[in-house]
Amino acid sequence: MTSMFEITFPATMLVAFDGGTEELLDGKLIGHANGSAKYDLTGPVWGHCTGGFTKAGISTLECENGMKITVDIGPQKPKMSGVNVVSGTALGVAFVSAFGWGNDANEGAVRAAVKSHPASAT
Repeated sequence: MTSMFEITFPATMLVAFDGGTEELLDGKLIGHANGSAKYDLTGPVWGHCTGGFTKAGISTLECENGMKITVDIGPQKPKMSGVNVVSGTALGVAFVSAFGWGNDANEGAVRAAVKSHPASAT
């Protein structure tokens, strides 16, 4: 537990782009009692990334290599673990992304979520 109103979870994110390029990031998510969160992730190509999401569901990610992604993941309620899957466009290329935290913060869970998404390019 980080404080009375927030808790730290392990986190894993997979971003799969059309054309087969992907980035797997690992790190932590700090969840707040109001449904918002901050995360700190690192990937082999993108390097150190930070971001978060609001209770309303606006999610941002900004990485040291210049990658920036903003998506609407929908309204959020605090949960101890789970996987959010979204699709969108970054740098003019379509992508599907899965973000897992808590018990679902592992490569298997995020790969399965990306593969089962209707917009999946993989």
